[in-house]
Amino acid sequence: MNGIAVAGSRSRGAARRSSVTPALRDRAGMLAPWRQALMILGGLLLIILALYYQSFASIVKIWWRSETFAHGFLIVPISAYLIWQQRHAVARLAPRPSLWGTAAFAVLVLLWGVSRLAGIQVLEQFAVVAMIPVLVWAVSGGAVTRALAFPLAYLIFAVPMGEFLVPHLQDVTADIVVNALRFTNVPVLREGRFITIPSGSFEVAEACSGIRYLIASLALGSLYAYFTYRSLGRRLLFVALSLVVPVVANGLRAYGIIMLADLSDYRLAMGVDHIIYGWLFFGVVIALLFWLGGLFKEAPTANPAVAVGEGPAAAGGRASRWYASAASLALLAVAGPLLFSYTKASAVTGYALHLPPAAGQWQGPFPVATPDWQPNFHGAVAQRLVEYRRGDDRVQLYLALYTAQDQDAELINAMNSFYRPRYWRRVAEGALSTTAAAGGALQIRTLTLSALRRERTLWYWYE
Repeated sequence: MNGIAVAGSRSRGAARRSSVTPALRDRAGMLAPWRQALMILGGLLLIILALYYQSFASIVKIWWRSETFAHGFLIVPISAYLIWQQRHAVARLAPRPSLWGTAAFAVLVLLWGVSRLAGIQVLEQFAVVAMIPVLVWAVSGGAVTRALAFPLAYLIFAVPMGEFLVPHLQDVTADIVVNALRFTNVPVLREGRFITIPSGSFEVAEACSGIRYLIASLALGSLYAYFTYRSLGRRLLFVALSLVVPVVANGLRAYGIIMLADLSDYRLAMGVDHIIYGWLFFGVVIALLFWLGGLFKEAPTANPAVAVGEGPAAAGGRASRWYASAASLALLAVAGPLLFSYTKASAVTGYALHLPPAAGQWQGPFPVATPDWQPNFHGAVAQRLVEYRRGDDRVQLYLALYTAQDQDAELINAMNSFYRPRYWRRVAEGALSTTAAAGGALQIRTLTLSALRRERTLWYWYE
C-alpha cells in the first residue's frame, strides 16, 4: 500500500510539472517579442521627442496660452489610460514590424518637413502627433494597432486645430440669433456679424463663435461614445450629435445673452457675466447630451478573445527583421530635420517688392501719410502701402513680402489681418473672380467693411 501510494504521488507531481512548465514556457515565449517591441518603440519615441522637440513645444505653448485648447493637457493621460485598459487583450497579440506602417511614417516625415517649410503650423503639429500611433503600427503591426485604434486616434485631439472654423461659426451663430430674435418679435438689423436691436448693438466676436464648446464637446462626446456603445453606427451618431448640439446651443446662448442684457437694462450678461453664463450653459448642454445618449446605450460586454495570428514564436524568431525596422524608422526620423535644415539654408533670397505703374488716367503710386485702413501682417520681410488717384477716386494698394516662412513669420496666420477691427466692421465677403497672373491663375476675394458712415471694399489675394 505504501509503495502504491508513493508511486501515485510521483505520478501527480509529474503531471503538474508537465502542465505548468509548458504554460510558463508559452508565457515567456509570448512576452519575449513584446519586450523587444516595447524597447524599440520606447527608443524611437525618445528619438522623435528629441528631434521634433520644437513642434511638440509649440503644441504645449498653445495649450498653455489658449483656453480653447487647454483640454490638450488631458488628452495624453486619457490616451495612456485607455491603452493601459487594453493591455491584457493586446498582450495576446503577436507584435511584428509592418512595412505599411514604415511607409506611412515616411509620409508623415515628409508632411512635417513640407509644413514646416511652408509655415503651416497646424499641419506640422498634426504630422508630429500622428507619428506616435504610426510608430506603434510600424513596430507592432496592424493587429495591435487595430486593437488600440481608439486610444491611439484620440491623440489627434491634442493637436490645437479648428480655428479656421471660427469665421464660419460666427456666421452660423449670427444666423441663429437673428432668426431667434425675429421669431420672438424683436426688431433686429444685421450688418455682417453686428446685430442691432432697439436697445443697443452687439457683435458676434470670435470669442462668441463657440469654437471652445465645439472642440470640448467633440472630445468628450468621442470618449463617451467609446465607453457607452459597441456598434460603430451608434458611436458615429453620437459624435455627430456632439458636433451639432453645441453649435445650435451656442447660438441660443448668444440669443439668451442679448435678451438678458436687453431685459436687465444691460446690467446682466455683460463682461465677466457673459463668460460665466456661457460655461454654465455649456455644462447644462453637455449634461443634456449625455442624458440623451444614455437613452440608447448598449450593455457592456467583455473584451472578445483576440486572435494571435501567426503566433508569438513566429513573431519573435526574426531578430533581423526587428533590427531592420528599427534602423529604417530611426533613419527616417533623422532625415526629416536634416532635409528641412538643408532646404531652408538653400532657400532663394533676393526678392523685392515691385509696385505697378499707374495706367491711363490714374496717377501714382503715392505714399499714404495717415492711413485709416492699415493691414497688419507679422514677420513680413517688406511691406508697402501706397495710393493711386484719378480725380476724386482713390485706390490703395498694400503688399506684404515673405521670402521664407518660419514660426510667427507666416503669410497665413491667425494674427494677420486686413483691417483694424477696432475701427472697421466686416459687412460681407465672398469670391470675386479668377484672373491670370505671371505665376498662374489667382483667386481674388472681396471683403466689404464699414465704419462711421464710410464703406470700403477690399480685393485681396495670396501669391
